[in-house]
Order: sequence, then C-alpha cells, then structure tokens
Amino acid sequence: MAHLSILSTKYSYASLTELQEYLRTMSIKRGFTKESAQNTLLVMLEEVGELAKAIRKHSGIGIDHQRLDSYGNLKHEMADVLICLLILANKCDVNIFDAFHDKEKINSQRTWSTATKVAKSTNPPI
Repeated sequence: MAHLSILSTKYSYASLTELQEYLRTMSIKRGFTKESAQNTLLVMLEEVGELAKAIRKHSGIGIDHQRLDSYGNLKHEMADVLICLLILANKCDVNIFDAFHDKEKINSQRTWSTATKVAKSTNPPI
C-alpha cells in the first residue's frame, strides 16, 4: 500500500525511485505489462509531440486559435512524458535514478559551450 501514499496529498514528494516503483505497480494494475519497450517509446514520442504543442501554447508561439483545445495542459504533458520514461525504464530494467546519477557524473566532467560559438570557431569565413 505504500505506493498509494504518493498520491495521498498534492504536496507530498516522492523520489524518482519511488515514482518508478509506483508506476511499476500501476502498470500491472492497468494491464500495461505486455506492452513492449518499442511500443512504450512510441507512446512517449507521441507525448513529447503533445508537450511541444503545449509549450507553443504556453509560450505564445503561433498556434491555431480555432483548435486551441487540442493544445494540452503544459504540466500534464510534462507528467505524461515523465510517466512514459519511467515505464520505459522499468521495461528495460533501468533504475532511472542510478542512470541519472551515473550520467550526471559524466556530464559534470564535460566542458559546455553554445553551438554558435563552436560553429564560429570551426567554420572559417568564406
């Protein structure tokens, strides 16, 4: 029953690991365990597209105002992408917190620059 405590109050917080475990349980209860990782990825890509539309709406970028209702709620679309990612991680037996931690160690050793700086420094003027 601990997994249900994640949703018990709007202001409770859960770790990535707790969210991942919660979604493992909910996937079983909702009958999503037979979906392949590939199908889950396709659903996630659909959700990323919906998130892009929601960001356009949120940012005021040119949208079709006659179809405004087809542009989703930004926070719901972000949640949908996270849900899909955590379900995908479960299907691939990846602990997403461990993956994040390991990858951030690598990223912290990198030197970051903007693409325009890189492009200017590697492409001599013609």
